[in-house]
Amino acid sequence: ILKQCLKQFVPNELVEHPKSGFGVPIEYWLKKPLREWASDLLSPTQLKSQGFLDAQKVSRLWDGFLNGQNQSHYLIWNILTFQSWLYRTR
Repeated sequence: ILKQCLKQFVPNELVEHPKSGFGVPIEYWLKKPLREWASDLLSPTQLKSQGFLDAQKVSRLWDGFLNGQNQSHYLIWNILTFQSWLYRTR
């Protein structure tokens, strides 16, 4: 019904356009509004106490990202998701 209504006001190419995804600004979030949260979860002390991830490697990855030496924000996001889950389950 919505498509039929839209066709009166919007070109057909836009109404019949297939769905498409959109990017999430993870890089921006990690460098700005979520930086403190991420730093806490990725702190060497936190990582060592949990014992699942190599604290030195994660710290190098995080520091390199913050310094613009790598674009590994998706990998860091995966690590943060794991860390957040682990923190909540303990």
